[in-house]
Amino acid sequence: MIPVAVVVALAGRPILALFGPAYVVGHTVLELLALGNFMWALAALSSLWLQYQGRAASVLVISIVTLAADSVLNFFLIPRYGMAGAAAGMAATLSAAAVAVMLVYRRRRARLS
Repeated sequence: MIPVAVVVALAGRPILALFGPAYVVGHTVLELLALGNFMWALAALSSLWLQYQGRAASVLVISIVTLAADSVLNFFLIPRYGMAGAAAGMAATLSAAAVAVMLVYRRRRARLS
């Protein structure tokens, strides 16, 4: 996922241009979505590790809070910024979720050491 996010971020416009000029306007959205998914990719294995260690409740709480925050951000950002607002909200909430998962992971690893 990380190499894909890097390619999409660096070559978003040319990739979208392959589908026609009308799609190039979506390059900002594509870059924001790539950023959010890149951040989550960094934490995804930690999320799985927490679940395997019996901390699925922590991951569930982070997921629910992420869903709620994304919904609130979408409510405010989409009317004003459209699809770019939706992508920015998702990138922000996925990044926050990734940070939260990594913090729980580090705390759990420190207790096991």
